[in-house]
Amino acid sequence: KWSADDTSIVFVRETGGDKGIYTMDANGAHVTEVIDLAGINEQDPSWSPDGTRITYNTHGDTIEGLYIVDVDGSNNEYLTSMGSGGTSWAPDGNSIAYAGNGISVVIISTTVVTSITDYDSSEGHDYGPGWSPTESDILLFCRRGNDYSNIYFADLADNNALTAVTSTTDDHYINPSWFPDGNKIIF
Repeated sequence: KWSADDTSIVFVRETGGDKGIYTMDANGAHVTEVIDLAGINEQDPSWSPDGTRITYNTHGDTIEGLYIVDVDGSNNEYLTSMGSGGTSWAPDGNSIAYAGNGISVVIISTTVVTSITDYDSSEGHDYGPGWSPTESDILLFCRRGNDYSNIYFADLADNNALTAVTSTTDDHYINPSWFPDGNKIIF
């Protein structure tokens, strides 16, 4: 994923069966390890809005959770347990949306978690949250069923009211992303 200033990329690199978080310059130079713990798979990295921190989640034999770490690999902090459905920073950098048992938001300074959706069953799950780049109250996410996927908005200022963007029972609308101005999405 690109940094907000488009000068760096954060990515997952797999070596020897372990996945770790790395950064590099936009031109591919200066590949740098951020964090790569033996026996733990760090994945789904995402830049903080100011470009100084990275969120990621882990999967391993003994540890699973959502973490934030400084770009230089210092100050690695556990925030909460989670599933593997992606993360997204709020535009103000104070909260992170993530997919676990539905979509939730964790406030970084307190680690208080608020559930936004609770859709997680044998029939499907919610994943891929994305904050509006211009409004801290709007989240975009996917809801996957057995044979379909739809895109929704969650309005955090309106008691987490959900609005369907797509409506299908036989197709998959996945990987939505906001335009930088926050006025459109693409999927």
